[in-house]
Amino acid sequence: MIDKDAEGFYPLSKAYGLPTSTEEEKQYKAETMEKCLKVACEVPMNIVRLCFDSIKLHEELVDKGSKLAISDVGCGVQCLRAAILSGQLNVIINVNSMKDREYAEKIEKECNQLVQDGVKICDEVYQKVLVALG
Repeated sequence: MIDKDAEGFYPLSKAYGLPTSTEEEKQYKAETMEKCLKVACEVPMNIVRLCFDSIKLHEELVDKGSKLAISDVGCGVQCLRAAILSGQLNVIINVNSMKDREYAEKIEKECNQLVQDGVKICDEVYQKVLVALG
């Protein structure tokens, strides 16, 4: 994922440096930036989705998993909580720069819902872990 994120961001970093002396250059830069922002948004959005799926697994583990590994479940959801929030930040910074507001709002809505639900589940699972540990 780290390599894919770097690959997705590299063209965007180059697009920021495109010239804007003429109207044609400005238009080309704007179009290139839009394409690059969408690509740069893919990996952090996938991270958010994967984190949410993993959070759901931890929700099952806290009730059905080995009680000997309950602290691992607590550590896992805290790491996932940080990861899903980090992914959200990277999505937000990209969608905020997009001109295609319909696309940006669709991605942001999905991201925010997954993060809101995921963080809530993380907090619930962590509380269950604390109770189980006594």
